[in-house]
Amino acid sequence: MARPHPEVFEPFFTMVSARDTLSAAEQATILAAAGETRSYAAGEDIVDEGDRPLSSTLVTKGMTGRYSTVEDGGRQITGLHIAGDFVDLHSFPLKLMDHAVTAIGPAKW
Repeated sequence: MARPHPEVFEPFFTMVSARDTLSAAEQATILAAAGETRSYAAGEDIVDEGDRPLSSTLVTKGMTGRYSTVEDGGRQITGLHIAGDFVDLHSFPLKLMDHAVTAIGPAKW
């Protein structure tokens, strides 16, 4: 696993620029805070229900889906994420994850 190259953040910076302006210093701070890049295969869970969040995840390539397991063991998709989306920023204050996140096709972050 390696630290991401700055260009992988372009989808995120593009999304932010639709609403606001980030200075070069702000972009550098975000890049400096980034952890290691990870790759996931289609169908591979990235976050499991019941996990304790220690960090937040930014999709840099591919697509992911947030889901909850329903009573019969099936999955209820509750969100889709594309490159530039944080998949779990809203759930960071949770003690335990009440949902899972899976890769829909190959994905990176």
